[in-house]
Amino acid sequence: MSLVPISVEFLYEGLMVDYPIYFKDGKQLVLLCKNLILTKNRLTAIKSALDAGRNIYVDEERRAALLEDTSFFKVAQERLEAKLGMTQVKERVKKIISSAEESGIVKREEIDEMVGSLTEKIDESDAATIIQCISGMREVDEYLFSHSVNVAMLNGLIGRWLHMSEDDCRELVKAGAVHDIGKVRISPKIINKPGKLTPLEYEAVKMHTLFGREILEESGETSREILDAAELHHEKVNGTGYPHGYMGGQISRFASITAVSDIYDAMVARRCYKSESSPFEILDQISKNAFSGLDMGIIKAFLQNMPGELTGTNVLLSNGASARVKYVNPNQYRFPVVELDGETVQTNENLKCVRIYTA
Repeated sequence: MSLVPISVEFLYEGLMVDYPIYFKDGKQLVLLCKNLILTKNRLTAIKSALDAGRNIYVDEERRAALLEDTSFFKVAQERLEAKLGMTQVKERVKKIISSAEESGIVKREEIDEMVGSLTEKIDESDAATIIQCISGMREVDEYLFSHSVNVAMLNGLIGRWLHMSEDDCRELVKAGAVHDIGKVRISPKIINKPGKLTPLEYEAVKMHTLFGREILEESGETSREILDAAELHHEKVNGTGYPHGYMGGQISRFASITAVSDIYDAMVARRCYKSESSPFEILDQISKNAFSGLDMGIIKAFLQNMPGELTGTNVLLSNGASARVKYVNPNQYRFPVVELDGETVQTNENLKCVRIYTA
């Protein structure tokens, strides 16, 4: 019988295990359990028996069946967001955006209160945890709320990496939180369209940058940096962006930082028209200038800091097994070196890191 690894997190309370489950003790596979229904206590005992490892071993047919259910990622994401206090922040952002949809403006005091709370959580958390929170699974219908919070958090991290002042970092968080507010004036049918946009629909989407500035100005926002971040976060230093085709120095630093955060989160998210990408794939694409026109100073700071923050995180491999990142090669971001059940493994095209998560 051929046994293969799969993350223990795929087991859940109430699962009927009518097959043998093994774990690795050194290099030897040992029977862990069989013919039982998993309870909370049994799950705890199973995970304790694995020590530092996160994998069990089953036959290939059972692994295929377990892989069909990825609900544990949603549970892990909910647990992480609750731990960071992000659940309440997202609810506040949802309320702000819903209010803007109804009234056409945002309440600055509500935004400032939310930004203050979010900034505190960023300051209290390590960057790796924040990146894991951003990279978790999310529901398609909550994309705008999650995206706004995630871009805000990424902006705060990049501000730290660029050694910006506390006031600037706070303003960057605010800029990220409201950068896409103009999308409330775009039809949801266009924003969430599963297929390719028509040229006219794409022109409609591009208007969100101008609408965002209008909404913020009408709401009493006076910060030029905040307004520019909403209007100019799709501009490119080579003049190929929108809405104005600005170049280089015409684009504010806040807008340039928000552009990087916006692209990263859009890539890492699963949408109605695309699957999610792993942080390692995105870093690889950024390093190869797949997203031309971004500020290279910001990109340099991003590429210098992200690998270190990803080191030590848990990853799900393409075969369903869990591993821990040991090293991210700056010459090959896509395939980090991982620790898999005590062994050092070089990931590759056939064994990819598909998602990071919190155990």
